Amino acid sequence: LDIACNPLDNDIVFAATENGMQVSKDGGTTWTKSTAVPNVVIAQVKYSYDGTVIYAAWNGKVHKSENGGTSFVDLIGNRPDWIADGNQHVRIAVSAYDAKKLYACGITGTRGG
Repeated sequence: LDIACNPLDNDIVFAATENGMQVSKDGGTTWTKSTAVPNVVIAQVKYSYDGTVIYAAWNGKVHKSENGGTSFVDLIGNRPDWIADGNQHVRIAVSAYDAKKLYACGITGTRGG
């Protein structure tokens, strides 16, 4: 679970929740559920430094939006070896110099008992 503000307009806020993504366009006064994101646990949400790209992780994959969160594109596709086990096992870092460059890591496998 995470929260991210648009660096160019702090009134625009995305909140990653256990039931999808919530969006505020008025600095958190009111919230609406994003229709572009499924009703699943959203592990993380990040803005690029210039506010042009939003990255989010759910279902073990990283997705991006270049249209303000209206829609998201799956960056992983059908690469099972790149999909993390579980929603909370993905972490995203966005380059401070290139809005379209990100780093992501995911954890796969089971925990020993």
